[in-house]
Amino acid sequence: MRYLDKLSQILVNRDLQLLIKNPKCTSSLLYEVLSSLVFQDNKAHDQQQAQLLHLLITNQRLDQIEDILTQLNEYFAHANGILSVHVYTATKLDQQQRKSLQLGLANRQGAQVELTSDINTNLIAGICIKANSTIEDYSYLAKIKRLQKLF
Repeated sequence: MRYLDKLSQILVNRDLQLLIKNPKCTSSLLYEVLSSLVFQDNKAHDQQQAQLLHLLITNQRLDQIEDILTQLNEYFAHANGILSVHVYTATKLDQQQRKSLQLGLANRQGAQVELTSDINTNLIAGICIKANSTIEDYSYLAKIKRLQKLF
């Protein structure tokens, strides 16, 4: 999967984006360029890696590499008993808060938790927890919206 991460990082290059969008650029040329960049440190890359790169190019799916990576990471985490949890908070969590939240979620879910977080000042206060397809919103913003529906 490291090669997909590397591919994702390479694809943000503006010049490479222009090459990809150039109608004169053939799939084989694009494959040669990308494979030389992605596999430069690993000359003995696996045939499946090369086939996946070729498939992404042929089917014009290079722009979806981030989504593919996200789904693969979620699949591998699930297969290894790791629950990927993303939290949104109004302010930055300190190390103790992160650790406490991670431990609490792990105990509640009965799985190892991989925690990521972002700040969303619109929440006013509280927390919004996203795990798999479930969202639990304990923010003041959510409470205000629920009250607005009542009136």
